[in-house]
Amino acid sequence: MLPNLLEEEDTEEFSEYQEYLTVDDNIITSEVRSIEQLVDDCTPNPEEDTEDDEEEPATIPTAACALDSLTSVRRYVSSLPGSDDMLTLVGQLENFMLKEGAKVQKKQSRLDSFLH
Repeated sequence: MLPNLLEEEDTEEFSEYQEYLTVDDNIITSEVRSIEQLVDDCTPNPEEDTEDDEEEPATIPTAACALDSLTSVRRYVSSLPGSDDMLTLVGQLENFMLKEGAKVQKKQSRLDSFLH
């Protein structure tokens, strides 16, 4: 390439450098992917989706939603024979939820929220 500019010693070093640069030209570093493989990567797989759902933490329901659910539980339990003791426990759970919910609602969210 540059025979006139290089001396004989430099030419040898230059050829070694060229060999160094091209030593891995014939090595396969990646594969050519087909259209089907690319489409498979982009389409959702139901089996993978179920694994993702299991890893996501469950969101905490609001107090209103939890109390609505407890009402459904109370209706179901009351339809069972001999459910008096269980209904007492459901009532205790409801009282606990209402009491704890009232504590959370008493917290001041902003410094000036008492003005509103």
